[in-house]
Amino acid sequence: MLKVYIISGCCGAGKSTLTKALVKEMPRTSLIHGDDVHAFFGTDLAAEWPERLKLTWQNILLLTENFLRNNINVIIDYVVEDELEQILSVVKNYDVEVRYIVMTADETTIRERVIQRGDDWLVERALFLRSKLTNCEENKPYLYDGSKDTIEAQVKVVKNFKPYSCSQ
Repeated sequence: MLKVYIISGCCGAGKSTLTKALVKEMPRTSLIHGDDVHAFFGTDLAAEWPERLKLTWQNILLLTENFLRNNINVIIDYVVEDELEQILSVVKNYDVEVRYIVMTADETTIRERVIQRGDDWLVERALFLRSKLTNCEENKPYLYDGSKDTIEAQVKVVKNFKPYSCSQ
């Protein structure tokens, strides 16, 4: 059975650190880093944000389906706001086990991490998304604050997360 990990969370929550470690632990696995897909637009950003986001997600879904069709596990690393149903509509056509995790951390940690990586301009957006994602009732069972855990412990926790039921 194939596995699809959907790792969401705001900027600075630890998604990329976790997914890079997780992909090393899993054979035949592709890591779809949403920021890289978003970068397909280049620097002129010809489209407005809603269109860029829509196209980014369409590409993530196409990549996911292509990997699954070729019997490759998938890890999606991107902020999932309202897109979970779209992802599930693609993966339901395959024999997959889905794990959905929303990474989080306290506000101070988020702020420090975002500033440390030089993205000061993203602090307010990160804190807004943190609040939105952690206060969403549907996300509550899938929240994980791994900020105090080692990366090895985070990988173990995530690999043992209860599979998401696509019939929810």
